Amino acid sequence: MIQLLTNGKVSRLTRAYESSVTSCRKKLNLKKLAKWVSAPNPPALLDIRTRREFEKGHIPGAVWIPPAEIRLRPWELSPPDMPLVICGSPPNELLSYLEKKGHNAIFPVSDIRAFPGPLEEGPSASRLWRPASFLEEVLPEIPRGRALDLACGTGRNAVYMALQGFEVDVVDILPDALEMARNLAARNGVQIRARQRDLRKAIPDWGDNYDLITCFLFLERKLFPYIRTVLRRGGALVFESFVETEGAMKKPRRSRLLLRSRELLQAFDGFQILRYEEGRPLRGGSTAALFARRKGSLRKLVQ
Repeated sequence: MIQLLTNGKVSRLTRAYESSVTSCRKKLNLKKLAKWVSAPNPPALLDIRTRREFEKGHIPGAVWIPPAEIRLRPWELSPPDMPLVICGSPPNELLSYLEKKGHNAIFPVSDIRAFPGPLEEGPSASRLWRPASFLEEVLPEIPRGRALDLACGTGRNAVYMALQGFEVDVVDILPDALEMARNLAARNGVQIRARQRDLRKAIPDWGDNYDLITCFLFLERKLFPYIRTVLRRGGALVFESFVETEGAMKKPRRSRLLLRSRELLQAFDGFQILRYEEGRPLRGGSTAALFARRKGSLRKLVQ
């Protein structure tokens, strides 16, 4: 499926609260919160109380992150356009930090002892962070196997794939990013194999082959032939990066880091195109996203 999209952001706010969000900090009583967390599109729940208080009883779906660690682990927060309920008494410094990070609907709830719904006990079994939305959409169609995430950054996409049953290798130029990815994997109970490499200067030569290769928001055209080589026949490719668009703010601004219209289709000519979208709004720019399969194997994608 090939689709060219018009720019326009889709909010994740539920209908019940969509019209009420006009400033960052909101008041929310516990009865409304109980209904909201059981709705089809619940808010993100961040619990900043002590570990002991959290494990004694927390709202189902809540994630515990100590206030002092939030600035050190911002990639573990929910997407900025998603309503965020904070259980506990957040200091103004934390609220200001979250607002600067783009969170446009924050609901502090200082005391949950009168929460009318059931509470969960023990450590958190949930997460606030989300992988790339395009990856979430297509991953259920891909058989489990070995995956490679190019330019993995802090590892959300890689850890998400590992949580879904993939054996994941990651590569990035920054040792700090790789350490963050390892820590995120450990906190989510999975493992990834991390390798450091500057993909703009050197093509990996590990001799491995993969059932799935992903690359998000990173463009190095020299990798296109490499992907063709190490992706097994019948394997899947999921690639998304910023694309040139008319009249839109471009991120990144250097043209060599922007895909040309339909460039991914040309770069992977001969692949079976399962989905292609151009014009997906993201961070003030637009992306092109490709989900394709290398031909030549009897292995089929999940129907």
